[in-house]
Amino acid sequence: MRARQLPADDAGCGWFAGLDPSPPARPLVGDRRVATAIVGAGFTGLAAARRFAELSPGDEVTVIDAQRAGYGAAGRSSGFVVDLAGFVAALAPTDADRFIHLSRRAITILRRAVDEHGIDCAWDDTGWLHVAATDPGMEGLTALRRWLDERGEA
Repeated sequence: MRARQLPADDAGCGWFAGLDPSPPARPLVGDRRVATAIVGAGFTGLAAARRFAELSPGDEVTVIDAQRAGYGAAGRSSGFVVDLAGFVAALAPTDADRFIHLSRRAITILRRAVDEHGIDCAWDDTGWLHVAATDPGMEGLTALRRWLDERGEA
């Protein structure tokens, strides 16, 4: 399969500007056979690649992306991984419960990986802020607070 012209790195990920420059991505040249190829270097792609590498440590895992790792939608999240958010409050109660349970499990797994591998990522799980600048925004915050209180969340 031939690739068309690749897009430039996503300039919408401004928090990358404060990081040390990363080495340039290596273009994929010629034919290559690997046990596992992952398309996409966001949260899910990198997590899948890591898991495949754990399950088959002798096999080569290749991650392919049109941009640098984390420069797409995953990068725009600014590295936040949360279990409680305004959109979750709008879900049906059983769906919200499932989302929160899944998110908390994923956060636990991610935290374990950070600890086990000594990843220096400034992990901070002391809480989060939601803010508003308009009356509709304040209404949304009030609804979120009511939902959190009803769930017994701190």
